[in-house]
Amino acid sequence: MSDPQSHPVGTLFDLIEGPIRFHLVDWAFRVGIFDACASATRPETVAEAKGLDPPRIGIALRALTALGLLQQSDGAFQVTPVAAAYLLAGSDRCLAATFASLAETRHRALDRLDAVFAAAVDRLDHPLDERHWHRAQTALQAFHAAIAVDHKLPCLMALAEWPGATRFLDVGAGSAVLAEQIAVAKPEACVTVFDLPRTIRQIEAQGTGAKAPQLAPGDYTDPATLPEGPFDVIWASMSLYFHGSSLAAVLSNLAKRLAPGGVFLSFHEDLQGGRTAPQEHVVGRLMPALLGQDVSFADGEMAAAMAAAGLTGLTSEYRQTPFGCYRLDAGRAR
Repeated sequence: MSDPQSHPVGTLFDLIEGPIRFHLVDWAFRVGIFDACASATRPETVAEAKGLDPPRIGIALRALTALGLLQQSDGAFQVTPVAAAYLLAGSDRCLAATFASLAETRHRALDRLDAVFAAAVDRLDHPLDERHWHRAQTALQAFHAAIAVDHKLPCLMALAEWPGATRFLDVGAGSAVLAEQIAVAKPEACVTVFDLPRTIRQIEAQGTGAKAPQLAPGDYTDPATLPEGPFDVIWASMSLYFHGSSLAAVLSNLAKRLAPGGVFLSFHEDLQGGRTAPQEHVVGRLMPALLGQDVSFADGEMAAAMAAAGLTGLTSEYRQTPFGCYRLDAGRAR
């Protein structure tokens, strides 16, 4: 695959191949090709099991091997050991639901770009009903379990305040996965998961681990619904986009829930270069932005709001993850 940063022509050729890669992997998830190749399997065996054409299946398996998702030995294909956890349906880290949900969100109205740019498409081109939210939350939980928590929990454990922290609040959590991992790493911890009522209902219905976190429904723009605390650590990851007219006001209300010396952490993207980088956030969120949700944070925006909210001892660092580059901002209560 061409490095799209190396030359303009490389970018153009990479774009030509991009839809092919996406549709091939999407088809493989939907048809169950990865599960059929959980162990070394020949193309004709896969074709027979799925009622498909053996020569064409062989071509598809070779292409999936070229993408690094399968490996081939003596004419048999198998999901690679590294990819198996994320591709096989029986894995608790399977990203099939996340893949489909993100595609639905990020590809919405791509086939109608002319109408979008002419403002002939509504901000949301179809109603987001309960089924949509159920699918989205299920996909988010899968994403957290598969990969996100691997990069979020270390941020917490690296805090100087971690050894003495026992009271945690996860704002706009989306799932109980991080809360459960905090409880494993720190059995004495009490973790509160705060999110919109419909999300809390779904988390409750899905069940939680042996040490269940406290579930608190509410809206972070409404301080009356925030858990009282006090908390030693408040964590907000990719969740504070819909803060209304004042991010600083939302952070101020959260800061009031911190114990003296408590720390607030933000794990969000940080757009730079006049909101032109990094590519994975600018391009990946293009369609939601065009449809009225241009909500990504700009360079230093979160840190400035934290200072305006009265948090002190501000620190910032960038964290590279398989799902993009994120900025970790931390601020302390006086």
